[in-house]
Amino acid sequence: MLILFLLMVAAIGFVLFSAFASATRLPENRPELFLHDRNLHQKVVACLGDSLTHGSVSYNYVQAF
Repeated sequence: MLILFLLMVAAIGFVLFSAFASATRLPENRPELFLHDRNLHQKVVACLGDSLTHGSVSYNYVQAF
């Protein structure tokens, strides 16, 4: 019974850690990379926000543009 409890605690910890790591990871289209690779003759739309805007937790609506 103790082993089952420890496995459950480990599984919950892994899920929480994975969700936190995914939500805090910087997006591939972050400002530093944009400024490095930008094209000056291109129009820019800036979408500012948190993990929802970055699409790291839910649907990435910025990529839909």
